[in-house]
Parts: sequence; C-alpha cells; structure tokens
Amino acid sequence: MIIVTLQRLQRGIAVASLMLTGCGVSRADVAASGIPNLTEALDSRVITGRVIHVQGPPSDRRDSDTLPGTSRAFGRSTLGARKGPGTVFQSLRARWLSTQHPDAKLEVIAGRIRDRYEKIVLNRVDTPNVTHIDVEPMTLVYPSNYYENTEPITVHLKRLSLRAGDRILVAYYANYDRIQLHDGAVILQINGHFGLNPSRQGLGLDHRGGASGAALGKIAMQHLPLLTYDDHNEGESSNASPDLPRTLENMQMIDRALLTHFKRVDGLGLSGGTERWYHFSVFFQCNVQSVYYAGFAMPLWTRLDPPHFGSDRDTHDELFIRNFQYADLALVGIYRIPHVAFAHNAGEAGGSKYGYFEEMVPIIRQYTDAFETRGGDRDGDGISDTGRDLAHEYDLLDYFAFLDAVRGASSSPAAVRPKAE
Repeated sequence: MIIVTLQRLQRGIAVASLMLTGCGVSRADVAASGIPNLTEALDSRVITGRVIHVQGPPSDRRDSDTLPGTSRAFGRSTLGARKGPGTVFQSLRARWLSTQHPDAKLEVIAGRIRDRYEKIVLNRVDTPNVTHIDVEPMTLVYPSNYYENTEPITVHLKRLSLRAGDRILVAYYANYDRIQLHDGAVILQINGHFGLNPSRQGLGLDHRGGASGAALGKIAMQHLPLLTYDDHNEGESSNASPDLPRTLENMQMIDRALLTHFKRVDGLGLSGGTERWYHFSVFFQCNVQSVYYAGFAMPLWTRLDPPHFGSDRDTHDELFIRNFQYADLALVGIYRIPHVAFAHNAGEAGGSKYGYFEEMVPIIRQYTDAFETRGGDRDGDGISDTGRDLAHEYDLLDYFAFLDAVRGASSSPAAVRPKAE
C-alpha cells in the first residue's frame, strides 16, 4: 500500500505541475487544445448573462424505491436464492478476475481489470473530437430560505454545448467565478435518470428540482464549483440509440475537453450516475482526487437473470456483464483515486445494499481497505442512522463532510453551508 500511495502522490504532483499556480485551469493547456471558445468556457471572469430567479421552495418529492424492502436482509432473501448451483450467478462467477486471482496485490488486480476492460469495452469506443463549445452565461438567484439560507444567494453559471460533428453534449458549469478560491478544484456530478433534463432539474430550474430536491442547486449554493452534463436520451444533448459505447464517449468528451484543465476533480454520482462513475473510474485522464458513489450497488449479474433489477438501457451491455462485476470497476477506482466512499440511505433498495455489503465489500477487501462506507444507512439495515430518513437521494450533509475531509483547507466552505448533525 505504501508503493500505491507513493504512485498516487507522484501522479498528483505531475498533474498539478502542469497547472498555473493560483489559477483554476491551465491557460497553456487551454490555448494548446485548439478548441474554439474553450477559454471562454473556463474563464473565471463573471458574465451576468440571463438572470433567472429560481422558484422555491425546492420539491419535497423523493424517489423512494418501489421494492418492498430497504434492508440488505431483504435483499439477501430475494437475491440469495438465485445464486445456487447451475444459476446465472455461478456461471458468471467463474469468469471474474477476483475469482481467478483472489490473492493478487491491488496494483496487479487493478492492472488485469483495466487490461480486460480495454479489450472488451474500450476497443468499441470511438472518442469524438470536440471541435467547438457554445457558451451561454446565466445567473441564478436562489431565494431566502431555499436551503437554510437567510438571504438570497447568487450563483453564476455557464451552459456549455460541446460540439463534435453532429453531436451536441450539454454541460453546466456553476460557480466558475469561484474556482480560484477552491484552488482549481471542481465537483463532477454525473446524472442518473431523474426525468427529462436532469441537470436543469438538479439545479432547480425545472419542476422545482424534481425527485432530486434540487440537490445540485443546494451544492451550488455553497459556492462550490460544480460541473454536470446531460447524457443522451434524457436531456438537452443530442439523442441517440442507447448503448454503453455512446455513454462512455460522452464521459470522454467531458473528461478530455473540460476536466483535464482543472487542477482537481471530485466525483459525485447517484444511482445511474454512480454506475457511470464506476466506468469513468477506469479511464479518466483528469486529476480525480475523490469519488462519492451513492445509492447504487445492485449486483450486475442480476441483469442476465430476470427480474432485471436496476437495468439501464444506456449502460446495458451483455459482453461487459459476462466479464465484470461492479467490484472490479470500484477496485480500479480505489487504486487510481486517493479517497473513495460508498453511500446508501435508509429508503433505498435492499438489493443494492445486499450487493454492496455482501458482494462488493468482501471482494474489495480481498485487496484493500482503502475506502469508506457512508450515507444515512451505514450498516444497511434500512433504518436511518442520522434521523434524516432519506430516500434514493444525496445525503448532502454527509457529502459536504466527506468533501471537507478530503479537500482539507482547499475546500473553503461557504458561510451559508448547513452544519452536519
């Protein structure tokens, strides 16, 4: 583990050395990228643009899971019976690298997983070349008492349209004017499936935040630089037939065109966003220093064994499923990323908690203990540990505590941030 830690430190120093001290992004790298309007997209100077007064209060509707049980014990009762001799689980288990190499060092198993992922998944991915970025500045004003704030809070925002041929990928960059105050660090939140236009919903611009309760708006109100984007089939980006290669190409566009210019990236995902973060953890090129995987660990093998809990058309890929489990991708993430946390809340599916506590954790611990279990239900019993009794959503107070811990002094917490209990 000492060697792994040293390697991580060396990689971090190497990436940071490319950036200009005190700036949010590397001006030299931006200029060298050759992408028209990239400098404008990442410039920290305020442009007011269109002013939008966000409607309050945020939605109190939450996405509680439809499964009748929210404990890992219930998940065990529904999934455990599907794992005996001759089952899909047993046929796939023999393929898993954790089964074939249970005693390997972390760096060895991570290398084997990345090699297999390259051959089975990434060789079908053709990264689009971003040729232009359209920039639309906006200013959001959140009213008093939106999220324990006594006065209105202003957030400067840019809507970025990344163009690659006939493809458009729409991203939102909040608090770009605050990037220097956070030592060049940005949060990358990857959306799951919370209805049409999840980025706008998350910011509170549509449906008062929808089932997410305007979680992204509440994060932005802490004056934390935040980047998010709409995947195909769910928002303002170009529509396309759902498949895993297209989904990964979108991540690569965000990574190569935007994220590689930041000094630090902290990852955040919920549900389908967590699933995408599992994949992204294998191939990102930016300087990711932490990731908070929330609310999704449904065993991947269940997608080939009806009923298909947790199936997502945009990431469903039978070749991938027959050769990997989420623990594989998480292991690569732990190897590559210094700070990793997994989180569940009380009102989330028992199958996901079963998948985390009884499949992912034992496999990961074959190789490392360098991860945290967080959220409102840290033992997976379906009962809130904090009294907040959250559903399938972000535990923002827990995430802020995690972010402060991993960033240290560089996080510069906003005075308006609610305090954790």
